[in-house]
Amino acid sequence: MKKTVSVLLILLLVFALLPAGALADGEGERSVSPWAEEELRRAESYGLLDVGTLRTDYEWGGETVTDWRRPVTRAMFVRFALSYAAAMNHSDRVTFQETVNKLLSERTEDGYFLKYPFSDDRTSEVAAAYALGIVQGRGGGIFDPNAPITRQEAAAMLCRAYATCGAEATELGAAEPFADEGDIAPWASEAVRVLRSRDVLRGMEDGRFDPKGSFTVQQCAVCFLRLYELMPVSFLKGNVTPVFTREEVIPALETAYGSLLRWDGPEAVFLRRETEGVMHGYTAFFLVYSDGGVRRLAEAVPVSGNAPNFDSAGFSGDGRIFTYVMTLEEDEYGWEDGTRFLLSAAGVYTVAVDVLTGAQTVSYATLESRSRWDDVPKDAWYYEAVKLCVALDLIPEAGEKRFDPEGTVTCGQMVENTAQVLSYLTIRHWDLPPRPADWGVAVLRLEDGREFEAFRAWETRQWRTWAGPMNKEPFHYSIRMTKTELTRLFPELAEQSEVWVSATLDMGDKQVPGRLWATPEGDLPDGGPALLFYPEETSGYPDGGLPEPGEPTLLFRCAQPGDRWSSRGIYYLAAKGIWYETSPSKTAEGWELAYLLYLLDLSCELPEETFRPIYDVTLTEGTDYPYLLPLCRAGILRLDDPDWVFDPAAPVTRAQFAAVLLRLLRPSAR
Repeated sequence: MKKTVSVLLILLLVFALLPAGALADGEGERSVSPWAEEELRRAESYGLLDVGTLRTDYEWGGETVTDWRRPVTRAMFVRFALSYAAAMNHSDRVTFQETVNKLLSERTEDGYFLKYPFSDDRTSEVAAAYALGIVQGRGGGIFDPNAPITRQEAAAMLCRAYATCGAEATELGAAEPFADEGDIAPWASEAVRVLRSRDVLRGMEDGRFDPKGSFTVQQCAVCFLRLYELMPVSFLKGNVTPVFTREEVIPALETAYGSLLRWDGPEAVFLRRETEGVMHGYTAFFLVYSDGGVRRLAEAVPVSGNAPNFDSAGFSGDGRIFTYVMTLEEDEYGWEDGTRFLLSAAGVYTVAVDVLTGAQTVSYATLESRSRWDDVPKDAWYYEAVKLCVALDLIPEAGEKRFDPEGTVTCGQMVENTAQVLSYLTIRHWDLPPRPADWGVAVLRLEDGREFEAFRAWETRQWRTWAGPMNKEPFHYSIRMTKTELTRLFPELAEQSEVWVSATLDMGDKQVPGRLWATPEGDLPDGGPALLFYPEETSGYPDGGLPEPGEPTLLFRCAQPGDRWSSRGIYYLAAKGIWYETSPSKTAEGWELAYLLYLLDLSCELPEETFRPIYDVTLTEGTDYPYLLPLCRAGILRLDDPDWVFDPAAPVTRAQFAAVLLRLLRPSAR
């Protein structure tokens, strides 16, 4: 099930559903005059109304202001001014003012706390506005935050807010003077003339400016919109001198109680900030632009503490979209007024962030629909095979949330897993039988106390036939070691060609005395060192018993250094009559896997459905791999599979091997 929610779309829908004369506010609707509606909508689209909840008193709470036709206080004006300065600097208000206070405002010696510039205000907003030069106070360390602002004070502070973009406000031609021009204070007269010439400030209907008259909230918002749209320097025109560079902003976002994770893209840097708290921490996400702008993103997936780690994250090829995926293993709840409510349901969330606008699109999927591995999609043809093999500990994972489906399989792993499957198919047990008696591991003990492990294997005079089972002879015990290892066991072989020693073959429930002959150059078909064990007397044993006295029963042939078989799987298969002559570290190829399965079919009494033919398959003349026939007929291998066309000459991938094991264990999956 998919749910997609667009944050931007929600905002548009909210505005579309509001009645005329009302606009959305932080805690409901705000009342405005009809003449201001259109301009306020534009201001909203630019981020100029990023002022939070307006209040009559910010330091002590005060009443919430929803009627924007009332006079604006000096503290409210500061919020609009910071919102404007932030928009001019490609930033959101809260993050911009935090950066200002960290880099520009006066702080205590330890750097943790602000030194507030006014005795009657201890808000970070006013401190930031003072650091930027937007407000100067009324003298004597007084700011008077809750007093209404006059129209001439507004003009002066509008010009000072404009100056934060690195430009001086200049007059555009000679503006017609107001009827009460003489009533304007000298310190505000130039600002009034400049803003009137630029059509930012307009007079009353009777031609007066009314410099000491009240300035409403909606007038304040509209004037900052006009400042943004009509003045010669603006973010819209791309000619703003930023207050900060990106290299200054990113360190400023670090906190003493958290850390930053960073992803660099061509258009912006995505930051994830973790902050630790006394009870619980929280996570914040930011986009930092090349021009020094910074935007704190809304919480796309609300959680009660730190957000879970990303499953994956990164920019699109063109850098315009940043996408991250994270999983909530449990429902996230919050509390409000003593009531518990759901923040976010457990599931997999994919968040796509528009780098330019900061708009976020959230896609949701239930936990049941997710893949356990980042590199194995839920709809991959081999997903169920991987799921089964990992659950049964047949094929290990490649790391945290990784399977590496395109990785290759070694012959050692192939033999080990095939032996486990054989054990399950024949005795319904995943663990291979314990040593030694159950599957033929014995200990060869020399007269001087030295000992080493040997395993029972069938010696085959005729390795295979296409028409029938393997031609089996009585078993022998085989030990694999290098010529160097043999010489280390018998140092005298460095100077002589052979050694005879007394030895005992310990078979768990039977002790067989005899003599061991060792030589560095044996007479096996492919040469190499050899060990032959000669029992002293005939001893009956299952599967045909030991050979007659004087006939060798223990053989050894040389392997390459570092290439010894150490897994029980090779022993188990050998005890079943399957001797797999290859290197355990070699990458398995398709024909080797097919041949091993073919030997399984020939040598073992498997359940009837294991290799039951379900397809009518014939081999064309001259086929190089005739042993593919029973496997293709059983549907274990497919030469025309739409997902995986079996190639005998190609390396076997982990995904392909998992698929083969699944088909062996579950015929219904073929």
